Amino acid sequence: MKKIFKILGNPIVKWSALAAVGLTTLSIVGANYVADGREKEIEPELEAFTQKVPVETEYNDTAIALKTLSAKLGFDLYSWPEDVNSKYAPQIENIEVEPRAKQAWEKISDPLEEYIDAQILKPNSEIDPPPVELQEYLKANAKTLEQIRQVIASQSKPGWHTNLTPVLEGDYELALPGYFASIDLQQILALDILEKQRQGQSDAAREMLEAAWQIHASFQDNPYLIGQLVFLINGRYIAGTMRKLGDLPVEWQERLVAHNYSQSMLESIHGEFFGMFNVIRNVAPAEIFETVQFGDSHTIQTGFQGTVEKVKGMLLSPVTKPWLRFTAIDTYQVGKYDLEQYQAQPPNICASDVVESEKQPAAWNILTKKIGQPSLINQVVKAEKYRLDLELTQKILQAKALAAETGKWPATLPNLESDLCPGYEWVYAVAEDGTMSLSLSQEPKWAAERKEKHDLPLTYSGKLPDVTAKTPASQPSS
Repeated sequence: MKKIFKILGNPIVKWSALAAVGLTTLSIVGANYVADGREKEIEPELEAFTQKVPVETEYNDTAIALKTLSAKLGFDLYSWPEDVNSKYAPQIENIEVEPRAKQAWEKISDPLEEYIDAQILKPNSEIDPPPVELQEYLKANAKTLEQIRQVIASQSKPGWHTNLTPVLEGDYELALPGYFASIDLQQILALDILEKQRQGQSDAAREMLEAAWQIHASFQDNPYLIGQLVFLINGRYIAGTMRKLGDLPVEWQERLVAHNYSQSMLESIHGEFFGMFNVIRNVAPAEIFETVQFGDSHTIQTGFQGTVEKVKGMLLSPVTKPWLRFTAIDTYQVGKYDLEQYQAQPPNICASDVVESEKQPAAWNILTKKIGQPSLINQVVKAEKYRLDLELTQKILQAKALAAETGKWPATLPNLESDLCPGYEWVYAVAEDGTMSLSLSQEPKWAAERKEKHDLPLTYSGKLPDVTAKTPASQPSS
């Protein structure tokens, strides 16, 4: 032991230790200085992003009316704890879902989803009679559904309360709005539209389709990623229902291709990347040695357990902080690169539905590898597939509109080349028995998997009477 103290007391050893500490301190200071500069390059990008997307929005009267009417259908439309900060808080507080209405909705929710899925998965205009319980639900709620239609027809498009700032700042403990009830509402409206069409009330079906579309469109620029994903689910019901209707005005064809849904999805993903950047760089160093929470689905257990490991974490905090900052920077830059590459050269969705990330996180960026950030960019593929659904729907409406004018299917359709899939085109044909058909020239590799997921078919066939038969004037659904 005396020898050890003697060695430690040696001036050379003492000064070597001090030099090592000094160099380490200088390295940490230097690393933080470099991180400062790199972060300042990203912060203006975040500021520019907040000027481009609707970071914070408020309800409007239409949305409050829809929330009130949806409560009569048995569910709370677009609920959010942050509603207490809305100027409409007093009205929202008075909206209550009655137990009887909730029970009635819960009784038919599963049969409703099964019925709607079965109808829109048919690659034609056929509509089966809904089960008796669904017909009874429509009759019991006919007045409420008509009120919803009138609210949309007489007022502006719904506006919803959002605040993306906490997400951009990395506050992943913030509860996001409850979007899933909007799916419930779209399923009910789809049921009403299909039943009106089946009963020959084509004008009434179109009027309710307009209401469903306006509600759907109100979410198309939603800044949250979860909002965009739910929006695409709702879009499936809109497009699938639309294919069942007869001749629709030409304006509907223009609507289907007017909005770039992929761009909206990319912007929501960009917001997620900013959120990751801030949450990683702001996390307390000692916490990284325990558990770090990145949303509901990204819990990172680092594996450090017990008092000894926590002490190690505290001792390494000065080193950990710059590592976290560079991790945040690297994570954002990888995500930004993927976004830019995708926008510069969108992939051919019909050839492949997997987006390969060319730039990988740095070897020391273990957090991003655990989070699985590259999977986020693949979410935009869902938007691309929805756009392909709309492209086919637009062709179906085009054929029906021309048939309604002439009394027969057109010999061909204009612009059959796919805008989304270079090298692919829509094959249009009219068989001898008068059946019109539309399909892609090549079936995507993911088509079989798509059928298993109950996505919309990429084919369609229809008989001429579907669009040329005269229908009675619109009347309230009985």
